[in-house]
Amino acid sequence: MAKRSSEMIRVSRGYGDVEVRADTFDEEARTVEIVWAAGAKVKRYSWDEGYYMEELSMDPKHIRLDRFRAGMSLLDSHDAWSMDNRLGTVLPNSVRVENGKAYATVKLSRKARAEELLQDLRDGHPFPVSVGYRTHAYEKKEGDGNQLPTLRAIDWEPLELSAVPVPADAGAHSRSDKDEIFEVTVRRDDSNAGPSATSMEKPMNKRDAAKKFSG
Repeated sequence: MAKRSSEMIRVSRGYGDVEVRADTFDEEARTVEIVWAAGAKVKRYSWDEGYYMEELSMDPKHIRLDRFRAGMSLLDSHDAWSMDNRLGTVLPNSVRVENGKAYATVKLSRKARAEELLQDLRDGHPFPVSVGYRTHAYEKKEGDGNQLPTLRAIDWEPLELSAVPVPADAGAHSRSDKDEIFEVTVRRDDSNAGPSATSMEKPMNKRDAAKKFSG
């Protein structure tokens, strides 16, 4: 039996694209359904792990949905500092995970910016939406050859939804160097484990890592 161990790495908050299902738009109710997660792999970066592929588990047991049940807000561009930036809410009874996708219905407020989003939907223009989430635990699978390792999130938590000017960056970089950094437990198979960074060995910065990476 392969020996397994755990370690901690530091990562920033994750952001992912959300699909707005324009065909579900209900103008009278001011609602539209969204797909806020589908488990796609994206390239990310950790100062401890370096570049890796992140995969969000779509097993309902692996997703913390408490914030949805409390009435999650739809924000303007991930700005949670003021109620002025609250463009609507997620209907708690609309949240479901099925067939590898996570769904929810958003109800727009009557604020000026939300009215603009409503008009976009009337005109057939789904607006870009992004989900911010925090990962609490990963399972790691080493890559073959030059392939990046995959860190599969087996305990993760959606934090907020936002209408944004452009879709979320699905690349390896954090959204901002000022992002809050979280420690995440990584479960790994020691038989395939590669060397990891220690306090005595600082990982390469993102620019140098990108120059050296091939594959």
